Amino acid sequence: MQFNPLSALVLLGLLACGDKQDDTGISDTDTDDTDTDDTDTDDTDTDDTGSDTDTGSDTDTGSDTDTGSDDTVQFTFALSEFLSKAPIEGAVVTVGEESSTTGADGSVELTLPANSYVKIDVEAKGFPIGHFQRYVGPITWSTMRGMPSDETIAVMGELLGLAADPSKGFMVFNVIFGDPRTSTDTAWLPGTTIDLDLDYDLALVADSSQHTGLSVGNTTLEDSETSVTFLNVSPGEIDPTVTPPVGFICELIPDGVVISPGHFHEMTVFCQEE
Repeated sequence: MQFNPLSALVLLGLLACGDKQDDTGISDTDTDDTDTDDTDTDDTDTDDTGSDTDTGSDTDTGSDTDTGSDDTVQFTFALSEFLSKAPIEGAVVTVGEESSTTGADGSVELTLPANSYVKIDVEAKGFPIGHFQRYVGPITWSTMRGMPSDETIAVMGELLGLAADPSKGFMVFNVIFGDPRTSTDTAWLPGTTIDLDLDYDLALVADSSQHTGLSVGNTTLEDSETSVTFLNVSPGEIDPTVTPPVGFICELIPDGVVISPGHFHEMTVFCQEE
């Protein structure tokens, strides 16, 4: 089958018809109770492609509720299937030494160190192993993330003529304007290009003008969640190059992500004005 990503994305849109996600779903949106918008790839974190063969949807909600001690916050992490949006029940979510299993609503509640970087590992039957990089701020918050099932990955592979390579991984970047370490006021940042130093087969960008919420490319777009997904990335530690619009500087939070064969990875790029 000849590789035709544009036609495949149209077909994918038909599959998802009536169930469109928060664009790509590769990001999530944090909302503070003071009406301050907070986007944290945790963040507006997307929602989200899900598998990089595509992303899922995600919605992030922050709260000023003070729970736990001054050194910890309550964190609600919810998972849904990328295409069907169904909650993922029975997934084991692990942060450090703390693990919990998602219930019927696809969520778990964890107590995490405030103002820290965490890696959230997810294992669920019928899904690739997932790794979500997050910054945990000083307030209680929650996020919904989308992950593609093995079945969805197979369908998308057939449509793209690009089957998921089990010896390679998936990588999603969410690009955010702002810094959750110092402020809850964050937003998307269009016009940011991400290049990988590892080989990959295809890059997809969130595109709200398309029915699928995706188009081929690696530069974030206007009026869309600013996220980029890379498919079939060769294993190894990534050192991506981030080129923001003129007048901005960016950093990866955290850096040093290692792509594992067959795994799904998601991380955030935080950008600020120079």
